Amino acid sequence: DHFSKLDNHGRKESYRLRHIVEALKDRLLKNPKPTTNLLANQINQALKDNPYGGGVVVRVFRDINSKIEKCSIIDIYLNNQSKETTNPKRQ
Repeated sequence: DHFSKLDNHGRKESYRLRHIVEALKDRLLKNPKPTTNLLANQINQALKDNPYGGGVVVRVFRDINSKIEKCSIIDIYLNNQSKETTNPKRQ
C-alpha cells in the first residue's frame, strides 16, 4: 500500500488531489451547457431578427420542470452599462 508510506503532508496532498480529480471528473461528465460564445451568438441573432424590438429576453432554467418564482434579472444595455437586480416573480 503506497498510501501508508507517505508522511502526513503527503497523505493530505494525495487526499486533496484525489478530491480535485473526482470533482473535475464529475464536472466533465455533466450535461454540457451552452458556451458563452454560443449564447452571445444566439442573442445577437435574435437582435438582428427583430431590429425594431426593444431587446431580447433570455430565460435560463435549472431543469425542464423549473418554474420562475424568484429570479435574478440582469439588464444589459448596448452602451455597456449593466445593472443586476433580484426580482421575486410569481406565476
